[in-house]
Amino acid sequence: MAEKEVMEKLKEIVSQREERFYLSGGEVFVWWGVLSLLAHNIYNLLLPNIFVWIGMIVLGNAGMIAYIAIAFKGGYKTFWGKMLGEFWGFLTILLVFVFYVFPFVLKLYPPMAIYPLILFCLAVGMYVSGLIAQSIAFKVGGIIFLVSSVLLAYNTTWFFWIYNAGTFFGLVIPGIWSRYEKRK
Repeated sequence: MAEKEVMEKLKEIVSQREERFYLSGGEVFVWWGVLSLLAHNIYNLLLPNIFVWIGMIVLGNAGMIAYIAIAFKGGYKTFWGKMLGEFWGFLTILLVFVFYVFPFVLKLYPPMAIYPLILFCLAVGMYVSGLIAQSIAFKVGGIIFLVSSVLLAYNTTWFFWIYNAGTFFGLVIPGIWSRYEKRK
């Protein structure tokens, strides 16, 4: 390849990366935040069945697969994008243990401790995502989840409202905020 061809190829790769950066962002967090709020409210107000949460996970992952197939068709993954995907994949598996295996199968803690632990895991996930993506919105989301987790551990009688507020202000709002940040 001639030097000019190499430079053109590099420009094309950088351009694709920038397009991909603007294509993806907070909509993933908005998607999971809305699904989590729906599942939490359906579970606590209408149908207290574990299949509500399982349905949310299946629907959420199906939506993510469809989103990835559409948004990233024929493209490449960046190193940090791949690391972030693997991190959240691991965190999802971890949440299954926090939500089901430890409290119900192994009986390590009472079910009421599930919500603060979930919010704490999400705090770590959002803050790490903010560090990797260099997003203030995601870091703020992580801090909101941490505060919500502490408040919920302190006052479990308000779990319904604190969990909803933590999820809305920790996932949905930072997701919308990050989309706005990227369009500036």
